Amino acid sequence: QEVRPEEGPQAPAVLQALILATLDVACSRRPGTAGAPCLYTGAVRSFLFILIQATWGLPQTLAGCAVCLAHRRRPHFRFHGAIVTLWENPKGMSLGPFIFLHGNADQAPGAADKSAGAPADASPAPDDVDSYVLVHEYGHCVQSLILGPLYLPLVGLPSLLWSNVPRFERYRLKWKMSYYDFLPERSASQLGDWALNM
Repeated sequence: QEVRPEEGPQAPAVLQALILATLDVACSRRPGTAGAPCLYTGAVRSFLFILIQATWGLPQTLAGCAVCLAHRRRPHFRFHGAIVTLWENPKGMSLGPFIFLHGNADQAPGAADKSAGAPADASPAPDDVDSYVLVHEYGHCVQSLILGPLYLPLVGLPSLLWSNVPRFERYRLKWKMSYYDFLPERSASQLGDWALNM
């Protein structure tokens, strides 16, 4: 059982501003309207999320699409613009707007993710989906938005190696480290939590 890290500091202010600018492009503010609610819907935000993933994050989006098609008979649901597929692999993975999580194909849909509320663009998540892992994997989607074509070499490959190379598994055991202590993983958890609660 992986030990989950304590909540760390939130994303730095510059990074928060970059994410807000990326996700809130459709919300224009006129002088004197500071603090006024944004008038666009979750559907517009989801469209922008997919558009940016399909352009700036094209390499990982194409890879995610291929994996999603390979698992097209598995259950799927939407989560804040991402497409979540439940697969048999016990490990999670994110590629562009595609999230792959371990889940039971026979599990009936239940309550939506409890940690982030039920957004307008979310389908109910099965009850057996770990909400922490779902938010963590969504954080990788946010990393893809920010890093674009650099996501695979800076996050994807290091995460794959950290997760699967026996030497790193022994290192984590020896030093009593969580999988989530690795920088790309820790930042994914923080970004996922921040993006879903902004």
